[in-house]
Amino acid sequence: GVGDGAGLGSAAYGGEMEGELPGARADGDAAAGLNAGAAGHVKGTASRYLLENLPEELTQKDLEDYFSVFGEVEEATLRTLDGASGKRISGSVKFAHPTLELRKMMLNERHEIRGFPIA
Repeated sequence: GVGDGAGLGSAAYGGEMEGELPGARADGDAAAGLNAGAAGHVKGTASRYLLENLPEELTQKDLEDYFSVFGEVEEATLRTLDGASGKRISGSVKFAHPTLELRKMMLNERHEIRGFPIA
């Protein structure tokens, strides 16, 4: 993410594609010409989305509950990073069946969990 607000990051990571919310760069964009598979899954579509600058109050269950509305959540994680400027909370959510539609919802919609903006 870019700026002060929380965001989702995107990059090739460990052989998986990742995505991010508005305000940050989206690497590995699923380009035209990729073939759709079962249930609209498109090879190369982001399955893991990085979340940055999250409030300390959020829990892993909060992430799972919120993002399960968009699709089956395979994994949700939270990490606390201690740095010179203090604690930073980051995390990620990985979807079992990523689609281009899911990617659009993740990147183009505003997200809020328990009153905390995620984008």
